[in-house]
Amino acid sequence: MTPDPPPVPSEETHQGPLHTLGRFAGIGVQFGAVISLFALAGHWVDGRLGSRPWGLILGVGLGFFGGTLSLLRAVGRWRSEP
Repeated sequence: MTPDPPPVPSEETHQGPLHTLGRFAGIGVQFGAVISLFALAGHWVDGRLGSRPWGLILGVGLGFFGGTLSLLRAVGRWRSEP
């Protein structure tokens, strides 16, 4: 009689606290990165058009809006998982 092979770990077995912490940390980094990229783009536009500080303000606002949408989508996906 041969022993049964060891069970293959499923995706659900890897859902420990460190995995959850990593997902939330990734969401936070993404949120900050979106705001930073839009702020840099606004700063660049200000330098090209001489419209200081309006490009930066608009860039931060759009980045915050886009980051919030991305955050809400990520949390929605996380909550809908079994």
